[in-house]
Amino acid sequence: MSYIGSKLTIIAGKVKNIGLELRKEQAILKALAGKEPLVSYIGWTGHNNLGDEILYEAHQALFPGVRFVPFRSHPLAALYCRLRGRQLYRAAFLGGGTLINQSPTWLRKIKRCQRQGLPLYCFGTGVTEDRFRHPTEKTDLKQWVPVLETFEFVGVRGPRSERLLKKAGCEKVSVVGDAALALAPPKRTYHKPNRVIGLNYGLVKENTIWGDARTYTKNIAAVIKRLIGDGYEVRLLPVWDQDIKSNQELLRLVDSPRCTLRAAFENLESYAGELDQCGIFIGQKLHATIIACSRRIPSIMIEYQPKCRDFMASIDMEVYTLKTSQCIPDTMVGLIQKLYEGHQDIVSKLDKRVLGYQGLQNKHASKIEAGLLSPGDITNGRKS
Repeated sequence: MSYIGSKLTIIAGKVKNIGLELRKEQAILKALAGKEPLVSYIGWTGHNNLGDEILYEAHQALFPGVRFVPFRSHPLAALYCRLRGRQLYRAAFLGGGTLINQSPTWLRKIKRCQRQGLPLYCFGTGVTEDRFRHPTEKTDLKQWVPVLETFEFVGVRGPRSERLLKKAGCEKVSVVGDAALALAPPKRTYHKPNRVIGLNYGLVKENTIWGDARTYTKNIAAVIKRLIGDGYEVRLLPVWDQDIKSNQELLRLVDSPRCTLRAAFENLESYAGELDQCGIFIGQKLHATIIACSRRIPSIMIEYQPKCRDFMASIDMEVYTLKTSQCIPDTMVGLIQKLYEGHQDIVSKLDKRVLGYQGLQNKHASKIEAGLLSPGDITNGRKS
């Protein structure tokens, strides 16, 4: 890229970020018109990534008595609240996603909320393992543990996240499952497995994966060709607009009308509609597979990062997990056959695990929300 081209890219990024921050400001000003107490949501929102957006939706579904708004300093809203003699936020949540031990940005935002005296919570958050942090975003669990110990509640996605925190000295931690499970339909609709396979794939240069990216892509293309040769139809289902380019490249490698791209990530309803047409699902991006499992669709998780295995272990489906470096055709096709052979039993198991986590999450959420809504004077975010 030329010097001018790189500068234009930087400028475009800054303009996009300004637009995002203005939308966040607008969101909180609109929320102030309602009667619900406001909660600051610290997380990755507004970037067209369906996985991150449904986590935001899930928090609102779990805590209907309060109103979540994306984290920001919100100067206009803060001024409005001071003039009206009211408090801006009741509490703050470290949102879903794999944010713990990731970027120091999250720690700075948490500490800002602490300075305001806000009670802090996390619900279904994951822990980033050291080797999968971006080089520019390194933190240390030794920095995180004393911060998390000040939280009112620390609920993590799965057993790997729990072990990492406990090993680092954080005892105030429990597994509540991924927050997105709160959006799962309460009843499953079992249908006999068809020969349509949904597949989520996506590579961006910022992501570290197990093994070599080129080899992984070639292997996935070979798997798809093998499945098409065996009479299956494969539908590519990305969850993020930045994954479109790599999916188009995969289409080019496969070069078959029986492999198509379905860009249905504008909302959960659209994506779920596509998934419900599939007999089984193969997912690389974490929340693509979580959405499939929440709809009780037997799934293989392609573990591009350990967070994927963390979720599958949480629902006792780790046996259907393969690292990106292990996705050779014979291994993948063998696992696909196991899903079809045990389809009904797997659906029943997924139903039990999903509903189990929903019950656990609702129990914790009800208790937390009752505390947030309990009567009493509020001073600097805490009940006096």
